[in-house]
Amino acid sequence: MHQLTFSRTVPRELVHRSSVAEVFVTSLVEHGGQIEVGVQLPRSHAFFGDTDHGHHDPLAFTEAARQACLAVAHQCFDVPAEARFVLRGFELRVLDPAGIAIGDTPCDAVLHCHVVRRFTRDSRLHGLQLRHRAEIGGRHVLTADFAFSWLPENEWAAIRGTIEPAPAARPQPRCAASVVGRACARNVVIGPPHVEGSFARAAVVVDTSHPTLFDHALDHTPGMVLVEASRQLATACASVSANLSAGLVTGLRCRFTEFTELGAETTCHCQLGSVQPAGAGREVHAWCWLNQSGRSVAEAQLRLSFPDTAVAGPHVDCQAERTC
Repeated sequence: MHQLTFSRTVPRELVHRSSVAEVFVTSLVEHGGQIEVGVQLPRSHAFFGDTDHGHHDPLAFTEAARQACLAVAHQCFDVPAEARFVLRGFELRVLDPAGIAIGDTPCDAVLHCHVVRRFTRDSRLHGLQLRHRAEIGGRHVLTADFAFSWLPENEWAAIRGTIEPAPAARPQPRCAASVVGRACARNVVIGPPHVEGSFARAAVVVDTSHPTLFDHALDHTPGMVLVEASRQLATACASVSANLSAGLVTGLRCRFTEFTELGAETTCHCQLGSVQPAGAGREVHAWCWLNQSGRSVAEAQLRLSFPDTAVAGPHVDCQAERTC
């Protein structure tokens, strides 16, 4: 393949997805040391499209860029198909929010990938830091940096064992979907939050049957669940304490320090900064950290942006919703 196309997805195995519908990467081209990845985001998606702010979800771009990392590792660095990957951290910066507004057609984006760093052990490549510069219609809309590593199957098995079917989890109470900017209760990943001023905490709800977050069997809670929990708790805190509706994520930095085990309770904590003017609207920063069994497993820093119309009545009902 010598040019990017958007007519079909790459094989689902290349980006470690089970459902073709969850594959966002459409093509990959490497020439002259330059790597470009074509991705397409749909105008409607059961998880990433479950908002009403009129933009493609920046976390959908995060997922597309994560898939691009896998494709680049396999296609450009000959990482074996059976290798197991570990996401160490990533940073997302939305530079042009208007450029990711939902239009009349699906969103075709080009990711210009740059290798920032190579991680080696005993002269063997085992990880990369990639920077993705995303362009839509020639506009540079966002940048995403990812640091990740991989292990051969046998080394992974020695550390983590084999993947067993996830045990049936008992139902967990969820926060009301409207409080976290969602329409569908199934897409809520935190329990009813406890908010005290600019601080909040909530249990992370792990639904191993969720078709997007658990597209295939895993032996740990994936990073996207932890990222989404951070966003939802920050959104709930902004709703309750600052009277703001769901904002657009325009900045996000995450670091994962430990495996988050399935079946053990995970708690997300959030500290919300003060609301600041930003252009024609406002923005607020949030610092989140997640703990499990007395240890820190992840941390996230978010910037939520709100247009002047993003004001809603205070949300005080954080009880569970059961329907979409």
